[in-house]
Amino acid sequence: MKCRLLAIVLGLFLCNAAYADIWDDDDVTSDGWDTPDEYSAPTVQEKKQKVESDAEVARKEAAKRKAKEEAELKKKKEAERVEREKKEAELKAKWEEERRLKEEADRKA
Repeated sequence: MKCRLLAIVLGLFLCNAAYADIWDDDDVTSDGWDTPDEYSAPTVQEKKQKVESDAEVARKEAAKRKAKEEAELKKKKEAERVEREKKEAELKAKWEEERRLKEEADRKA
C-alpha cells in the first residue's frame, strides 16, 4: 500500500515538473500563447512585412527593367527614324539631280 501511494505521489510530482511550463505566466506572450524563449519563428506581422518588402524590391527591379527596355526601344526607333530620313534625303537629292539634268537637257534641246 505504501509503495502504491509513493508511486502515485512520485507520479504527480513528475507530471507537475513536466507541465510546469504550462502554468508559468512569465513567458506567455500578448496573444495568450505560452511560448518558450528559444522559440524564434517570425510572427505574422514580420512575415507580412517581409512579403511587402520583397514585393517592393520586385516592383523596383521590374520598373528598372521596364525603363531599360523602353530606353532601348526608343533608341532603336530613333536610329530607324534617322536611317529613314537619311534614305529619304538621298532619294530627294537624287530626284532633284535627275530633274536638274532633265531641265538642262530640255534647255539645250
